[in-house]
Amino acid sequence: MKKLDQLLAFLAYSRRIMLQLVNLTTAKHFYLIFRGFTPNKGLFYDFKKYGYKSYVNCFDRYLKTIYINYNFRSLFRDKYISYIFLRQYTDKTVPVYALVDNGKCYFLDPHDTLESICQKEKKFVIKPRLGYAGKGVLVLEVADGKYFLNGVETPEKDLFKGVDSHVLVPYVYQHQYAAAIYPKTLNTIRLLTCILNEEIHFIAGGHRFGSSTTGYVDNFAQGGISCRIDIPTGTLEDPTSLDRKTYRKKNVEYHPDTNQKITGTAIPFWDAIIEDIKKLHLTINFVKYVGWDIAITEDGYRIIEANDVSDVDGLQMHGPFLINEQSKKFYEEYT
Repeated sequence: MKKLDQLLAFLAYSRRIMLQLVNLTTAKHFYLIFRGFTPNKGLFYDFKKYGYKSYVNCFDRYLKTIYINYNFRSLFRDKYISYIFLRQYTDKTVPVYALVDNGKCYFLDPHDTLESICQKEKKFVIKPRLGYAGKGVLVLEVADGKYFLNGVETPEKDLFKGVDSHVLVPYVYQHQYAAAIYPKTLNTIRLLTCILNEEIHFIAGGHRFGSSTTGYVDNFAQGGISCRIDIPTGTLEDPTSLDRKTYRKKNVEYHPDTNQKITGTAIPFWDAIIEDIKKLHLTINFVKYVGWDIAITEDGYRIIEANDVSDVDGLQMHGPFLINEQSKKFYEEYT
């Protein structure tokens, strides 16, 4: 099975390179292939300042680090299984109310019905069990006895029509600081942690914000904003967006839709989050690194999901991992 996965990973990596070589914007950076990077990194990484060896390269990212947690991948890649696994160790995970399969909704609690949970909650998210990057996400709202799916009024009988292998979870209402910057998406944090010498090390942290082009998700590639988090203080730095015409990154100190300042924003409950994530990862220390997706709420935080394989592109866009000696030691051990 692993050999087949390795072959598929190599083919996917090769396809990624080929697609970028036929794109005029990225093709001119073709030379990066010989350094282990896909051509588009010439637009996002500062090789002149940091050099090539300071970054976790794409070859290692796509063909080596994906196997660090290979034996435990099933605990994370299915959002339902991940919820069942993590709830043993923390009460911060967003609960799963139901599985949606083949157009039908199956509630985990046999006493629940759509009507009964709508008495407790008025807004829900329906997302793929195996999804990523916000693809296939639906938002269900209830108002005045009517149902709205992604803002469109929908009869109850059609709510799950065509929906397969999804989970139904309550909508997470974010803290005011995040809503002030951009209120129309859930703006999430990615914390990347690893086990090094039996201790937890924070490799990097990033904060994502949606925009008028991203719909219901905070996806950077669709026009969202990515920031670096200063781990010791929990403040936001280097807010960056993607110019979708030139495919180049640009600094946006103020959110383009709300004109709210992003740089210097302090994340509430930061010290408590850091301590909780340390304890949680130590509890599951057989998993060598985890990408935690977190949302800050008015009374604390919620773990949206955990990832056994983390994107590093968006995080390294703000600075390379391997200039930190602890991060370097971790990646040297596994690549």
